[in-house]
Amino acid sequence: MSIGPTGTKGFGIVNIGFRTRRRIPKEIAVWYRGVIMRNGLQGDE
Repeated sequence: MSIGPTGTKGFGIVNIGFRTRRRIPKEIAVWYRGVIMRNGLQGDE
């Protein structure tokens, strides 16, 4: 969970840019993309 520029709690795997309204992937989104590409977890992940 992250705190946005308006002081609200944000959930999910992307942040939304306050001024631009663009989606900014969180670190977990990059990790999850790797899991999907590998079709599952490997080792200690």
